Amino acid sequence: LFTIYGAVLAASGATRFFIDLSFAAFGQSPAGPGRTVTLSGFLLGTVSGSGVATTVTLGGISWPLLKKAGYPKEAGGGVLAAAGIGAIMSPPTLGAAAFIIAELLQVSYLEVLIWATIPTILYYLGIILAIEMDARRHKTHTVAIETQSPWKLLLRFGYHFSSLAAIVFFLVLGYTPFRAVVYATVLAFLLSFLERRSWMTPRRIWSALAQGATGALSVIPVMAVAGIIVGVMTLTGLALRLAGIIVDFSNGNVVLTALFSAAVVVLLGLAVPVTASFIISFVVISPALQQGGVEPFASAMFIFYYAVLSEVSPPTALSPFAAAAITGGKPVKTMWLTWKYTLPAFL
Repeated sequence: LFTIYGAVLAASGATRFFIDLSFAAFGQSPAGPGRTVTLSGFLLGTVSGSGVATTVTLGGISWPLLKKAGYPKEAGGGVLAAAGIGAIMSPPTLGAAAFIIAELLQVSYLEVLIWATIPTILYYLGIILAIEMDARRHKTHTVAIETQSPWKLLLRFGYHFSSLAAIVFFLVLGYTPFRAVVYATVLAFLLSFLERRSWMTPRRIWSALAQGATGALSVIPVMAVAGIIVGVMTLTGLALRLAGIIVDFSNGNVVLTALFSAAVVVLLGLAVPVTASFIISFVVISPALQQGGVEPFASAMFIFYYAVLSEVSPPTALSPFAAAAITGGKPVKTMWLTWKYTLPAFL
C-alpha cells in the first residue's frame, strides 16, 4: 500500500514540486546544486522508500545541473547516491523494514517514525557539510536556473505535503499504518485535481497502480523467504548460538559488540536486500546487543541503519553503481566517494 501511495503521489505532480522547491531554495550559490540534490533526495525519499529508485529519479533531473556547476562525474554520482540512499531512512515510509520493526517490538509505527527522525536529520546534515567542503575543493560555481520564489511555490503547491502530514495525523489518532496510508492515497488522488497538468486521469491511475504493484513485488517474496529463515534460525537455536559467539568475541564489551555486529550486518547486506538483511540480522544480533545492556528499540534501529548502509558499502553498492550509470563515471570510484559522503552515518 505504501508503494502504491508513493506512485500516486509522484503521478500527482509531487515529484516535480519537490525538485522545483529544492532548486528554488538552494540553487543560487556555488554549493547550491549539491544542496539541491540533498534536499530533493530527502523530499523524494519520504514517498519512495527505495534508495536505488530515488538515486535514478534524482540523477535523470539533477545530473545536468551538477555537471554545469563543475562537479566531476564520480563526485556527482557520489552526491546522487548518498542523497538517494537516505530515502530508506526518511519518515514517513522508511522502507519496508520499518513496519517489521514495529511488528517485532510490538510498538506503534508512529514510535518507529519518532526514533528515525533525529538520525535522519543527522545523516543529511553530514552530507550537506561534506558538500560544502567539496564545493570549495572542486571550485564549483553558481548555475543560473529559472525558478519561482520558494514561498510562491509553497503557497501554490504546498498541498502536496498534506498527504504526508495526514499519515502522521492518522497514526497519532491510533489508526493502523495501512488504514492511514489508504486515506493518504485518497487525499493525494483528490489533491491532484488542483493542478490541471497533474490530473489523475484513468491512464495515470493505471500507471500509478502498476508502478506500486511492481514496487511491492520486490518486497513480498523477500519478506516471505526471510520469515522462513528467521523461523528456522529461531527454532533450531542457531540464532542464540551466533549471538553467543559475538558476545564471547567482544568479551562483554558493548562497543566491541556494536563493531562486530555492524560488520556482520554490512557483510550480510552485500548479498541480500535491505529488508531481508534486517530481519536475519535482528534475529542473530539483537540478542547479543541486548545481553550487553542495549535497549531493544536501540538495537533494532542500529541494525536497521547498518542494513540500509549496506547499499553504499563496497564492493557491491547498488545505489552508487546506478548513479555511475547516469553520470558516466567510474563505478568503483563513485562507490568509494559515496562511502565518503555517508561516512558520518557509519560513525
